[in-house]
Amino acid sequence: MRPVTTLLATGIVWITGVLVACSLAGGYLRHQVLNTTADELKRLDTTVAVAATQSLQGVEPVLARLADRLRGRLDATENAAWLKQIIERSGQIDSLALIGSDGKVLSTIGAWPANLTDIGDKKFFAAAAGSAADSAARFIGRPVEDPATDSFRLPIAQRIIGDQGAAIGGIATMVPLTKLATIPLPDDTRITLLDPEGKVLAIHPARPGSNALNSTDSNLGPSFSASNVTTVRENTSDQEGWRIEAIRPLAGYPIAVSVSRGASATLSSWKYQMFVVAIFALGGAVAIALMMYLIARQIHAHDELSEAYAERLEAERARLEAERAQLEAETKVLKLERLAVLGQVTAAVAQELREPLIAVRDGPETLKKVVTDSGSELEQPVARMERSLERCERMSSDLLE
Repeated sequence: MRPVTTLLATGIVWITGVLVACSLAGGYLRHQVLNTTADELKRLDTTVAVAATQSLQGVEPVLARLADRLRGRLDATENAAWLKQIIERSGQIDSLALIGSDGKVLSTIGAWPANLTDIGDKKFFAAAAGSAADSAARFIGRPVEDPATDSFRLPIAQRIIGDQGAAIGGIATMVPLTKLATIPLPDDTRITLLDPEGKVLAIHPARPGSNALNSTDSNLGPSFSASNVTTVRENTSDQEGWRIEAIRPLAGYPIAVSVSRGASATLSSWKYQMFVVAIFALGGAVAIALMMYLIARQIHAHDELSEAYAERLEAERARLEAERAQLEAETKVLKLERLAVLGQVTAAVAQELREPLIAVRDGPETLKKVVTDSGSELEQPVARMERSLERCERMSSDLLE
C-alpha cells in the first residue's frame, strides 16, 4: 500500500497547490481591479474638477467687475435695469442676485431659482475689513438641482464693499454644471460636491429618498489640505457600504469634487473572473483526484495480478518440488532394485565360481605333493597357481558378502 499512500499524498499536495495558486491569482486580480478602479476614478475626478473650475473661473471676472461697480451702492431698485443689461450682453451668466449683509437675497434678475432666497454665510457678506472672514476671496453656496439639464447650478458670490471698507453684501450668479450630465459614468458611480467641513452639497446622479445630502464626512480635512491633488481613499458607512472614492479640492474655491464607486459594482468583473478561476480550480482538483484514482486503481489491479502470478508461481514450485521428491523416491527405489538384482547376480556368479575353484584347488595340492617328492621345476608355477586361487577365493567371498 505504500505506492498508493504516496500517490494519495502527492494528489493532496497537487490539489492544495492548485487551490492556493488560484487563491493567490484571485487576490492578485482583486488588487488589480481595485487599482484600475482607483485610476479610473482619479481620471474622472480630475476631469470633473477641471470642468467645474473652468465654469467657475469663467464668471469670476464678470462678478469682480460688477462688485467693483456696485461698490458702496447696494440699491436693488436702481441697479435692476443695469444688471439686466449685463445679463443680456454676457453669454456666460443667465442670472444675478444682490445679497444683503445677512446672506439673504434682496433682488434677482434672470433665471435665478425662485426658492433660493438665502444663500447663507452672514460672516462672509458682512465681514469687517481685515477680519478672518474678509480673507476669503469668494463664496460658494449650496448647489441647486436643475431638472431641465439633470445637473446642478452652483451659486458663486463676490462681496460688495461699502464706503467704510467693510463688506455690505454681495452679488451672486448661478454657474451651470451641465458638464456633469454629459460625463459617462460607470454603474454605481456618482459625483459629489463637498464643502471644507465635509458636508455633502450635491450628488449626481440624484438619489431620490436618500438622506446623503444631510451627511457630513469629518475625515475630509487632509484631502482639502492639498489643492489640485486627487486623493484616493476607501470609505465605509452604514448607508452607503464600502466605496472607493477620489477627492480633488478645487484650487481657490472652498469646494471639493468627489467621484466614488461602490464595491459591488467595482468587483463585479472580478467576481466573474473569480467564478472562472474557481471553476478552473475545481476542475483541476477534480481532474487531479480522478487521475490519482485511476492510477491507484491501476496500481491495485497490478498488485492483484502480481499476487495471482505469485500464487501461480508458488503452486508451480510446489508441483515441481513434489515431482522432484517423487522422482527422487522412484530413483532411490530403482537404485535399490538394481542393487538387489546386482547382488543376486553377484551371489549367483560367486556361487557358480566357488564350485569350480574348489575343484581346481585340489589339482595344485596334488601337483605340489608330486613336485615336492620328485624335486621338479614345477614348484614355482604351482605356487603361483595357489596364490591365484587364493585371490579368486577372496573375490568370491567378497562377492557373496
